[in-house]
Amino acid sequence: MSVTISNVPDPLPPAVTKLLIDKLYEKRKTAALDVEKIIKDNLSSGNHPEIEKIVKYLSNNYVLSQNQNNKKGGLIGLAACAIALGKEAVKYRSDLVPSVLACFSDPDSRVRYYACESLYNIVKVLRGNVLIYFNEIFDGLCKLCCDTDLNVRNGAELLDRLLKDTVTENSSNERFDIIVFMQLLRERIYAKNSFVRQFLVSWLKVLDTEPNINIVFHISDLLDGLFQILDDSNSEIKRMCESLLGDFLKEISNPQMKSKYELMVNIILIHCGNTNELSRIINSKLWALIENLSQEKKEETKTLINKIAVDKLIETLSRFTITPSETNTVTTTIESLRWFLHLVNKQPELILSQINSFFAILIAFLSDSSKEAVELDLKILAVISSNTFLIDTNNQNENLKANFAKYNNYFLMFMTELLDLFRKDQNLRFEKGSSMIRNLCILLNPEDIFRMFSEILSKEKDSEFAISMVDILNSILLTSCECYDLRNSLKDFNTKESFSLFVCLYKTWCHNPIAAIALCLLSQNYEHAFNLVNLLGDIEITLNLLITIDKLVQLIESSIFTYLRLHLLQVEQNQYLVRALYGLLMVLPQSDAFFSLKHRLDCVPNYYNKISNSTEIKLPSSSDRSKIDFKELLEHFVKVQERHKFFKKQNKILSK
Repeated sequence: MSVTISNVPDPLPPAVTKLLIDKLYEKRKTAALDVEKIIKDNLSSGNHPEIEKIVKYLSNNYVLSQNQNNKKGGLIGLAACAIALGKEAVKYRSDLVPSVLACFSDPDSRVRYYACESLYNIVKVLRGNVLIYFNEIFDGLCKLCCDTDLNVRNGAELLDRLLKDTVTENSSNERFDIIVFMQLLRERIYAKNSFVRQFLVSWLKVLDTEPNINIVFHISDLLDGLFQILDDSNSEIKRMCESLLGDFLKEISNPQMKSKYELMVNIILIHCGNTNELSRIINSKLWALIENLSQEKKEETKTLINKIAVDKLIETLSRFTITPSETNTVTTTIESLRWFLHLVNKQPELILSQINSFFAILIAFLSDSSKEAVELDLKILAVISSNTFLIDTNNQNENLKANFAKYNNYFLMFMTELLDLFRKDQNLRFEKGSSMIRNLCILLNPEDIFRMFSEILSKEKDSEFAISMVDILNSILLTSCECYDLRNSLKDFNTKESFSLFVCLYKTWCHNPIAAIALCLLSQNYEHAFNLVNLLGDIEITLNLLITIDKLVQLIESSIFTYLRLHLLQVEQNQYLVRALYGLLMVLPQSDAFFSLKHRLDCVPNYYNKISNSTEIKLPSSSDRSKIDFKELLEHFVKVQERHKFFKKQNKILSK
C-alpha cells in the first residue's frame, strides 16, 4: 500500500508503509525497526540520495499529513531514521526537526505526545547540533509544559531534561547563545501559568550552575518577573524561585555587576510591595552594595540615586496607607520606609519638591500595626522636622524662630498632626501613644517636644482629650529614662530655663489637676501643690481622677521621688509638702493607695507638734524663681477648671 500526498512515490516498501500507519502502536514500532534497518543498509552502501528521499518523504508526506495515523507513523519513522544515521544525522536535521516541532501544536494530544517522544530520540542523536533550533524547541516546550494532557506534560519533561543536558554540554562553545536565550526568557518571564513559571525557573537554575554561562549578569532583565513569580500560589515554585534568587544574591557583588545596580535598584523600589520575605533580603543586599559603591565613587552613586523612581515610592507608600492592613505585610511597609529614610538622609533634595505629599503619607503611617515601621516613620519625620533638612527657613514660624531654633515649620506640623491622630484614634493614643512619644524623645530634644505639645494643648478645646494627653505626657515625664535630664532640670529648679519650662508645662498641665500637683511636687513647689490640693474640693471627684491620684501615690513610693520622701523628715522646712500629701489622703477613699500614703505619713516625725510651733521656712529662692507669679498660675488653674465645668454642662445638655 502506497501512501502519497504528492506525486512522489513512497520510497518505503508497501508492507512497511502499511504497518507504519496502523492504529496500533506496536505495529508502528515494528515498522520503525524496519525503517531503521533500511536506512542503515543505505548508509553502509553510501546511498545518501535514497536516505534523503526517505527522510523527506516521511517528513512531508507523513508527519505533515492531515491524517492522524500518518502523523504518528511519520514521527516514529523520523526517530528511527535519526537513530540509524547516528553522527550522519546532522546532514538531514533540516528535515528531521522542523516537521516534528510542527506537531507540538497539533490538536490531538497523542500526536503531541509522540512528537515529544520523536524529538527526544532525534535530540539524543544530534546533541549539540540541534541547538540551531533551540529557540523553536524552547518555545514549544514552554507551551507543552502546561499542556492539559498529563502524558504530554510528562513527555515534554523528558525532552526538557535532555535539552538542558545538551545545553550544559555545549555551554563553552558558540552553539548556545545566552543573549538569544535571554530574549526568549524576557518574553516569557511574565507568564501567569504555574507550570510555565516552574519551567522557566528550572532553566535559570540549571544555567546558573554552569561556570561558562554568566546568567546573573542578566539579573536586571529577570528580577521584575522573578518577583512576580515569588507571589505564585504554588509553594514548590516559590521555593524554587527563592532558591534561585538566593544564589543570585551570592553572585551580584561581582565588580562587573555595578553597571546593573541602577536597574536593579529601580526594580526593587517598584517591587517594595512584594509580600515575600526574600524581597527584604534582596533590598538589604542591594543597600549594602550601593553603600559600598558610595565609598568608592561618590559622584557615580549620587547620579545613581538621583534616578530612583521617587514617584513610584510615593505611589507605593500611598497604597499601603489606604489598603487594609491584612494585605500589607510588615516586610513591605518596613522596606518602603527604609528606602525613604535612606533618601531623606542621603539625597534630601529628591524629596523637597514632593515633601507635602510625602508628609501626609508619613503621618498616616504612624498608625501602622508594626512597631518597627512606626519607629522608622518617626525617624523620617524627625529628620524632616530638623533645620538640618534642606528646607527654606525664611518663612519659618516666628514662635519657632524664637523658641525652637533647631526646627523648621514641619516640626510644628508634625506635633500638631500627631496630636490630631491621637485625638481621632483612642486605641493608638492609649496603646502606643506613650512609646511613640518616648521614641521621639530619643530622636529629638525632649524639652522641645514637651514645650511644643504643651503649647498646642494649651489651646485645646476638647477637655477630655486634653486631660488624657496631659496624663500620658506627665507619666512619661515622671517615669521614662528618655526624660531623665528633663526631670532633673525641673527637680533642681535653679535655672531660668527650668523656670520657663515649668510655667510652660504648668499652664497645660492644669487640664489635669493631679498632673499639675505632680509637676509642683517634682519641682519642689510644695506650697503651690498644697494650694492646688485645697482646690480639689471645688472639682468633681471622678473615678478617673481617683485613679490618677492612685498612680501619683505609687510614684511617690518609687525611686523617682526619693528626695521628696526625705524632705518629709524636714517638717519645719516642708510643712506645705506634708499638708499637700495629707490633703490627697483626705480625698482618697480607704483603698490600697490610701493606706500606702497613710503609712508613709505616719513616718513623719512629730508632725503635729512641729507644725503648731513653727512657721513655714521656704526653700532658698533665687531672684529669677521669685519672678514666677504663682498667684497668677493659681488663677489660671481655676479658669481652666471652670472652662472644663462649662464644657461638661454643655455636653450634658447636648446629649439630652
